[in-house]
Amino acid sequence: MTTNHQSSFRLNVWQADSSCLFYLRGNHGQEVSAKLDYPAKVIDCYEEWRYLYLQFYPKLRARELSSGAITPLVDDLGHELEEAKEIFLDVFQRWLGQLQTIRETIQHQIFTIARKESQSKKTAEAYREVAIFIACDSVELARLPWEAWQLLPEDIPSGRIRITRIPMTTQGETIALDNMRHGKPRILAILGDNTDLNLEKDKQALKLLKG
Repeated sequence: MTTNHQSSFRLNVWQADSSCLFYLRGNHGQEVSAKLDYPAKVIDCYEEWRYLYLQFYPKLRARELSSGAITPLVDDLGHELEEAKEIFLDVFQRWLGQLQTIRETIQHQIFTIARKESQSKKTAEAYREVAIFIACDSVELARLPWEAWQLLPEDIPSGRIRITRIPMTTQGETIALDNMRHGKPRILAILGDNTDLNLEKDKQALKLLKG
C-alpha cells in the first residue's frame, strides 16, 4: 500500500461457511470487526448481470470482469442489461449498509480530517482523502464492485475516499483466523512491511505469545 496518505484503513473480508467476516483496521488505532450473512442474493444478481453482459460482449475475456468494475453502458445495449446492473448495485449497497459500525468509523475519520482542514490556515494536502484498502479471500467476494460502496453522505464529496483492492496475503503478512467463525477467543495477526500501519507493538505481542 502507498504511504502518502495520512489516514488509511485496511478492510479484510473472509468467507466463513454461510457468513462473511469483516475486520477493519486504521492507521490511527481504530479496530472494528463485523459479521454478516453470506450475500447469496448479491452473488446471484452479479451472475445475472454478468451473463447478460457477456451476451452483449461475447468476445469479452473473463479476466476483464474480475476487477469488479462496471463500465457505463450506452442506451442501445438494452434495457434488460441496464436494469440488471441497477438491481445488482442496489442489492449490494443494501448488504453493505448493514456494516454500520465500520461505515461510522470511516466517516468519523473523514469528519475529523475535514474539521482540521477548516481550522487550519493552510491548505492541508495531506488530509484531502482517506485511503481504504480492501482484501477478499474468495473470488466471489473479490469480483464485487467494492469501489461503488456508498460510504459517505451525499453532501460529502466522493473524492474524500479512495478505495483500492489489495491481495489478502502480502509479503511478510500472516493472518490467523482460527476459531473466528465460531466467536471463540482468537488471534488475528496482520504483519507486513508494505503498509503505512505501525505494527511493531503487534509483532512484539506475538513474540510473547509464542514464548
